[in-house]
Amino acid sequence: VNIGQNIQALGLHNLARDFPDEEKPSNLKSKTWIIGTALFIFASLANFAAFAFAPAALLASLEATQFASNILFGRVVLGSYVSPRMYGGTALVIIATLMVVLSFAFADTPEIDYGIEGIIDSFSKLSYVLFVIFAVGLAGVLFVATRWLRAKNEENKKVAKSGGDWKKVMEVRSRVITKRS
Repeated sequence: VNIGQNIQALGLHNLARDFPDEEKPSNLKSKTWIIGTALFIFASLANFAAFAFAPAALLASLEATQFASNILFGRVVLGSYVSPRMYGGTALVIIATLMVVLSFAFADTPEIDYGIEGIIDSFSKLSYVLFVIFAVGLAGVLFVATRWLRAKNEENKKVAKSGGDWKKVMEVRSRVITKRS
């Protein structure tokens, strides 16, 4: 899946390099982008099919390797800067993925097959419904908080550029100091 995304990124990178923004053609004009998209779709379908052959917890953790391939692809192919923090985070992801894979390799866990009725039953339980309501509510609160904080940050940047309140504070401070002297 991730290789397809990286090839798409390469196609977009090449379009951005070869054409100014106002002349940039459709992504469909890039053979690289089309190949990346086709590979992405094929790999996504194969990935979905893989869930029939292995536990979801194992497959999901293996998908974390995309971060390592993104770092490698970005650095080697696109020439992107990769910070030490990104390398460190990627190393932690790889270590965690190896721990999950090894725990599955040495664990003796039975395979569970819920069937469609069991899955529907699980999704209709009150505990799951409450979890979804909480998760959506939390996402909404975080969205609103993020928008509010971004707006406040923009206001602070405008005030800082104009000298705004800081100049007023300094003027009052100097008057107070002058009157005390």
